[in-house]
Amino acid sequence: MSYSIFAGKQRSLVFPVMCNGFLTLDYSDNIASTGTGIPYGLWNLDNNFTFECVLTPYEINGYGFYAASGNEFPPQFTDNNPSGSAKAYVSGSKKIQNGLNFAATESNYENHKYMDKDDRGTHEMRIFHSTNLQISLINSTTHNWNNPARYKIKVGIKLGTASMEYFTTDEVIVPNLGAQYSYAADEWSGGDNDLTGFDADGKAKYRLIGKTSSIFSGSHAVNVSGGNPNDYVSEFKEIFVRDGFTFTSIGFVDSATASALTLKAAPSQAVGVNTNLYIHDKYFEPSYINNTYHIACAWDNQNKEILIFFNGRLVKTGTHTQTDSFSMAAEDFYIGANGGGTTGVSSAKTNNQFMGELHELSFMNIRKTQFSATNNLMPNYNNTVLYLRFEEVDE
Repeated sequence: MSYSIFAGKQRSLVFPVMCNGFLTLDYSDNIASTGTGIPYGLWNLDNNFTFECVLTPYEINGYGFYAASGNEFPPQFTDNNPSGSAKAYVSGSKKIQNGLNFAATESNYENHKYMDKDDRGTHEMRIFHSTNLQISLINSTTHNWNNPARYKIKVGIKLGTASMEYFTTDEVIVPNLGAQYSYAADEWSGGDNDLTGFDADGKAKYRLIGKTSSIFSGSHAVNVSGGNPNDYVSEFKEIFVRDGFTFTSIGFVDSATASALTLKAAPSQAVGVNTNLYIHDKYFEPSYINNTYHIACAWDNQNKEILIFFNGRLVKTGTHTQTDSFSMAAEDFYIGANGGGTTGVSSAKTNNQFMGELHELSFMNIRKTQFSATNNLMPNYNNTVLYLRFEEVDE
């Protein structure tokens, strides 16, 4: 018996930010074109099935704008003079989308043309695409100011001639926040700043920005004393009040000065005078760009039930309203986008472009409800109709 020993850097199928690409599973290359053809493999999938994928998503929000104040993520600039009005945050990584300058013209930037900042918060990244089955990660952020992408799993299934029905999980891939046993210098200075930002888990997640010195006037604005919010509070920053170890959001910042805050809307609860106001002390860090995740969906054709799993854990159950049996169409299938291949302005949105890494992908003609491994796929080859391993190493 002989073994093949591989040592080296593994290389997955990579879709960098601002890419325009996809993989095609060609129908004509796999199915006889004469007559009606005899479908087999993935094209013969017409009953129960399980889709599995190991992937790494990239960050597509791009940390929003570089603003005059409130920047928590260390920005990088196009040159060494960050004070100029035309400077923009430029990511040094192919895993993080670029940002924009708050004073610049958005249309002058390629990343804005590729995907408008207003489209990033709901961008759908297609993992697998066909007429009758679509599997995606969908961004679910309300804005992209220091707010990296947060992903849900979305599965669309079409039965018969009826419209496709969609099933979406809650957020499953999110950035990190807070540092265990991490103390900022001003938290040791005594007074109102003394360790006030700790939650019940012992994490320093919140920063005191001052106290209300008035009630909210006109429902939105309030005066603040004992701090300078303009130093580190920018638009869309979330504001919290504290009760014991519970921090409750009261809304998002519209504007800030040295002595006042204005929220986007009226606070979600009554806030009296001398109430401490907090922001998140740490920026959200998209550590997921360096991690792998297991995504699966299992279809029960008899009961028309879909199960969606994340890292082996069931996170969504849904039932289709139609009674027809599922079947794959006689067509090309696409991985990494919807196959449209559109170029130019807003092409990422039009193509449902995936940005990230695909490590492994498989379809089986059985319904699985348990997964023995989530860091790699271990398909039962007797039931496997498609298995793609994208990793490559130096031998």
